[in-house]
Amino acid sequence: VVGAHRLWNNARVKPESLVEPMIAHQAKMLTGALSLVVAHDTMEIDLTGRYQTEDSGPLRSAHACGHLLHWSLAIDPTTRRPLAAVACNVWTRPMETRKGNHASRPLEERESIKWKREIEACTKALAAAAVDAVLTHVFDREGDTHDNFLYAIDKCRRIITRAQQEHSIAE
Repeated sequence: VVGAHRLWNNARVKPESLVEPMIAHQAKMLTGALSLVVAHDTMEIDLTGRYQTEDSGPLRSAHACGHLLHWSLAIDPTTRRPLAAVACNVWTRPMETRKGNHASRPLEERESIKWKREIEACTKALAAAAVDAVLTHVFDREGDTHDNFLYAIDKCRRIITRAQQEHSIAE
């Protein structure tokens, strides 16, 4: 544990330099897979209090601060066993996002861009490892946006999302 803390607190070590090789290594373990379910989710890293860093941003609760981690986990659809993390991204919300109309922000500035970003990161990591599996991306209700469905159709990506709202289909 002490060695891990020294590594994490070393200013010369950038998080990206640790994540990219780990994702590449795990993606290689999926070579030969025919089909994969890729579960996407976001978790909060709450640093409120004595562990709070200067670059911490707001989380869901009124006073909590920290970072967000969106990660993607490849799962064998037959056995339902988790196999490998194939993408992850850590970011911090700006403090000004606590106020304002989120819907008025351009699409590129909204947090919902994370779904597209992670789909492409998974696709890129698996392609680099020569994994040619059919990918089905699974989102929770947060991923239930019209933009995600349009994106999936445009890029020929398979997605499943838990519905947050009712959708009507024109007849």
